[in-house]
Amino acid sequence: MEFSDFDGKQGQAFNARARTNVQLGLITRDRVCKVLSRLDPPLLVRLLGEIAALWSSFTHYQARYLGMNFSERIETVLRDLVRKFGVQDSRGTLLIPELGHADFAEMIGSSRPMVSRLIAEMVVNKRLLYDGKHYIVLGLEDNGCELNAAESSTKLVLTKSTAPRREQSEYRN
Repeated sequence: MEFSDFDGKQGQAFNARARTNVQLGLITRDRVCKVLSRLDPPLLVRLLGEIAALWSSFTHYQARYLGMNFSERIETVLRDLVRKFGVQDSRGTLLIPELGHADFAEMIGSSRPMVSRLIAEMVVNKRLLYDGKHYIVLGLEDNGCELNAAESSTKLVLTKSTAPRREQSEYRN
């Protein structure tokens, strides 16, 4: 992530964890500015409109999320994880990432003991199972409360030879 410090000097800060081999590509702000400077003005206006809409959606997500109690937050996080990393199993939906209570606490902004209590309640209520290092999610149907601003149902496609067009994404809210 690129940023400027208090003196105006450019710097970069990184924080990453991976459990498997990954490839990482970085795009600098200078590269983005060069690409944007070559766009036609109408296309640039449309692109900026899409970016503004995405930020608006993200702000709405954050505002709704902050208004939730911890139980609602963990259910929302589990729904998002199921959608992104879930695999159907005969018992429910298996979450592929190995997540601990501290990871969930960080995701919902609570303490680890609070997450332990919330998970225990979900296990008792048969909404969650724990199988070794993986959770199996049960009964968290999509109730329309997912808050996923990062995945839009449409994406803007830019090509050199044509005007921008919208395509349906494989992700649906």
